[in-house]
Amino acid sequence: MRLINYGVETLPNDEKASRKIFDFAKDMGVETIQAEPDEASMEMLDKLCQEYKIGIGIHNHPKPSHYWDPDIVLAACKGRSSWIGSCADTGHWVRSGLDPLACLKKLEGRIRSVHFKEIDTSGKEPVDAIWGRAQGRAGAQLEELHRQGFKGVFAIEYEADWENNMPQIAGCIAFFNKKAGELAASGSKPLLSEDLSNAVLKAGSWRLADGVLERVGGGDLWTKQKYADFVLDLDFKVSKGANSGVFVRCSDLADWINTAIEIQVHETTDGTKHGQCGAVYDIMSPSKNVTKPAGEWNSMQITAQGPKLQVVMNGEKIVDINLDNWTQAGMNPQGTRNKFKYAYKDIPRTGFIGFQDHGSAVWFRNIRIQEL
Repeated sequence: MRLINYGVETLPNDEKASRKIFDFAKDMGVETIQAEPDEASMEMLDKLCQEYKIGIGIHNHPKPSHYWDPDIVLAACKGRSSWIGSCADTGHWVRSGLDPLACLKKLEGRIRSVHFKEIDTSGKEPVDAIWGRAQGRAGAQLEELHRQGFKGVFAIEYEADWENNMPQIAGCIAFFNKKAGELAASGSKPLLSEDLSNAVLKAGSWRLADGVLERVGGGDLWTKQKYADFVLDLDFKVSKGANSGVFVRCSDLADWINTAIEIQVHETTDGTKHGQCGAVYDIMSPSKNVTKPAGEWNSMQITAQGPKLQVVMNGEKIVDINLDNWTQAGMNPQGTRNKFKYAYKDIPRTGFIGFQDHGSAVWFRNIRIQEL
């Protein structure tokens, strides 16, 4: 975990005091200090930005705060380097009676980060809503930021339901992922639809709720679409002693055991030679055990490109394999046996992606795919 942005700071017109903040930001690896600085300090702050290679995003609290209007932010940025820009708080613009879409357009080229909100103004007081709901301003704003080529940081700010707003934040993420997939077709997108209509499964065997895919029981889940070269990202969590797996490039669902490549999902290992968590099952063990204990989320990235297959788990590469080296059915290159009746060199390089029901409680989330 690393810090990206920090704030909101005041950054007074005092170089010694401001330098302390920049020293802290440098030590923490911060890229942008979000601030509402004294306009008289901008020349001095711009020099510090260039010296430290750390940006400033001028943040807008609602009216009557000084920077509530983007025109004031632009005036403070005028004549300054690209290290000085806007921390655009879209929700506070709504609270100030401004159109957030028009504000983003005004600030084109100066937006360093975004405090992104969807504000419902239908009641007596404006209140946060899940992105894409209420008056539905979020979609057009994401379209505008995409048009601008914005590459900065989105901060989800949900200033409501303080005791438990994780489901609402998950809803914001789901909207962002769906919209981002529409805007950049070549980027990553959710592998599964919210209603699992793009999957093959027995009724009631799996459920997808609040972004989490949970095994209920009754069989494996498979995509309806086939995938060839891709990067598949996901998180998984297992119960004590649980066993499951992620299947890739299955060419024949009727003979999945021989035509799919399984990446083992397990608490630790099922006891077979290549049955450890993260292994290419019965083919290659992971280079190290980086699995977290049962009940904790693990991240996994599976990259398939031609004969190459890589597995990264919890940030560490644990499998790097060339399937062309598996030239004999039932035999691994090092001379050990495997259970498959086809040589991995010869199996199709395209197929369905699946999630295994092995009788144990298992959960998956953040399941996204980017086709290569």
